[in-house]
Amino acid sequence: MPAGTPAAVVQRVNEEVSKALQIPAIADRFNALSFFPQGGNPAELRNLIAHGSEKWRKLIQSAGIRAD
Repeated sequence: MPAGTPAAVVQRVNEEVSKALQIPAIADRFNALSFFPQGGNPAELRNLIAHGSEKWRKLIQSAGIRAD
């Protein structure tokens, strides 16, 4: 969601997406596409993104990869 989205809206969307991920047809479709959503809350997503960003930053720097 865009920065500044009201917390109540973020919470509601998170709740509805979490419910949707529990529907077998939706879960089966994701699995068929090799996507395995775990659900969670906004804080967990922020941590996942921060951890991933740091991991890839280190790899890119150590490999000397540059965008030219």
